[in-house]
Amino acid sequence: MIASMRPERIVQAPPWRAEGVHWHAYRAPGAVPAAPTDEERARRLTLPPHVTLCTPHAVSGWITRQLPASSIHVALWAPDRRRWVPIGDAGDWQRVRLEFLLQAARGEDVYAAAHAPGGNLVVFGEFVTTAQCAEHTRFTESLPEHYRTGR
Repeated sequence: MIASMRPERIVQAPPWRAEGVHWHAYRAPGAVPAAPTDEERARRLTLPPHVTLCTPHAVSGWITRQLPASSIHVALWAPDRRRWVPIGDAGDWQRVRLEFLLQAARGEDVYAAAHAPGGNLVVFGEFVTTAQCAEHTRFTESLPEHYRTGR
């Protein structure tokens, strides 16, 4: 006899949001760096971002949309391994997006490199706090004003 089974209650987590943190995102066509450096990160953060993102889902989606559909290889910078790690098969965009989401959800920078027939592209999602964000000195309104800049 099979025991009666009650459906488990599904608990929905609230949307991911952390006060005072966000990502500045950048695109850089050309050669893929052997290893991203702190100096390069600091230099990027002095530049206006292409876009400012406030959730891991936004980071994952934006980075995935930047990569050419014709990409032959996509790699993710793995800071714990200090190397680029190939992810997914060519065209396996769900897997690629999931890997970006997992890294962003840990509150980390997300760096992706794509090798495509038209050339290489590196996309950077720099995790920053309000204290690290030079742009906050320009916005007297609030962080939402920062997000509305639309870059």
